Amino acid sequence: HIKAGHLRGGPSYAVKIADVVGTNHNDSSTTPGALYYYWVRTVSTSGMIGDLSDYDSGYQALLPPQGILASDGVYTNQVLLTWSAAVGAFNYEVYRGNASLPLTLVYNTDGLEFHDLQVAEGVTYSYQIRTVRGQYASALSTANDGFVLGKPTGVNASQGTLANRVLVSWTA
Repeated sequence: HIKAGHLRGGPSYAVKIADVVGTNHNDSSTTPGALYYYWVRTVSTSGMIGDLSDYDSGYQALLPPQGILASDGVYTNQVLLTWSAAVGAFNYEVYRGNASLPLTLVYNTDGLEFHDLQVAEGVTYSYQIRTVRGQYASALSTANDGFVLGKPTGVNASQGTLANRVLVSWTA
């Protein structure tokens, strides 16, 4: 006989969630990142109900968001990052790094996008996100890279060296 509830009300507010033969139970009715309190008590074969055990708390792990997309040269002044909602999420932490900077927390939101304006031309940024619910957080998501649209450099036009044209070249 298993009961689950919130500690605030104590075991008197807990509700029975299962009758179990054995010594364990998988509670699949939980929300990721929400804390649950559990009490167990014995029931004899004749139906006599014993006292509740001491409680223990537990929670289901949060999963990182999926579908992370960082813009690749779509904008000249930002990288737009979007992702799908994760079950149980209250908010998300966005982390950014690159080849010369370690992964660092750069944004916290309850939304599903981030406009990263602190980016430089010619740098590819790697983004990862984790789901947060209160004091609980998921592992970091799979990384996705993004960058801003750069401008060509080193524009060079020929100076009268060609008779029928001007040759223009640049660095991509």
